[in-house]
Amino acid sequence: MFVAACANFQDPDIVVDLRVLSIVAEPANQVVDISASSQPADILAQLVPTTVCALTSDPSFDGGLDWTMTMCNVAINDRCTDGTNDGSAISPQIFIGSGTIADPDTTSPEPQLCGTIQPNDDLASVLLNSIENDPLMGLGGVDYAVLLEVGDVGSDRSNDQFAAKNLQVIPRIPPTVTQNHNPTISGMTAAVDGSDAEMLPLGRCADLAATNTTPLIVNTDDVVRFTPLEPPGIHEVYVVPTIDGGSQMFTEAISYQWNAGSGSFSSDSTGGPVDVFGNTPPLYTDWTAPDSISDVTDVPLFLIQRDDRLGEAWFEACIRVMP
Repeated sequence: MFVAACANFQDPDIVVDLRVLSIVAEPANQVVDISASSQPADILAQLVPTTVCALTSDPSFDGGLDWTMTMCNVAINDRCTDGTNDGSAISPQIFIGSGTIADPDTTSPEPQLCGTIQPNDDLASVLLNSIENDPLMGLGGVDYAVLLEVGDVGSDRSNDQFAAKNLQVIPRIPPTVTQNHNPTISGMTAAVDGSDAEMLPLGRCADLAATNTTPLIVNTDDVVRFTPLEPPGIHEVYVVPTIDGGSQMFTEAISYQWNAGSGSFSSDSTGGPVDVFGNTPPLYTDWTAPDSISDVTDVPLFLIQRDDRLGEAWFEACIRVMP
């Protein structure tokens, strides 16, 4: 009885209710020059505004979403640090923005859920709070976060979803430290049931419909191999300081998170670092179309791309499943 009950859990790769799938910051991080005499104003003068945008979906609700963004230092439960969990200093909580967007799944063009962090005294207070709780006093970078709360319009606020995006300001130590850039792809291919791979039209189902663009068409139970195409130079080389005063060089690994509105994936996470034998992990995943539909169904596909240094990007596509 217990095993049967466990087997009924919803596949986490399949988006059927309210979900925050990705949060992207631009720029991905910021690098500043510091000295023994540097003051907060000197640091702020080197920073630029950071735009933070979220990808959300809620197929279970026909309506818009209410959202609020707050800047703070977050605890492990995606809430602003309040000092009760680990004895750390209570984080300042800075209001970034709030609003209501139209239905993110059916509205075209895609509604934007974005806020902007200004390089001002509010940001300085959060950065100083982060340094107070960092044993390395910011040597490897000063971390802070944006906390997103989102819920269906008119729904009980206790049902809201929370998600946090970590951000970072890095000192130029050593001098070869460079700013990170969000990753990207040059496209994505789709191969249906072992056929030759073809370029997949990127774009949300709602946007393709608005432009009379036909999405990829498959039949129930078809297996589609999706492969992201990486452009040259996507794996950035970067340097980090070591506690002995030296530095170490790394090459970014890029990972991919796969989600869809229905069907199933052979793997929900691809890419990432090489294994202990030096093998490069595959980027592709195999998606099996649903088998229990009675009408033509457009299924959204979400690809979330991440690097090693808080860089992130998302891409959306649409698959039309024929019964």
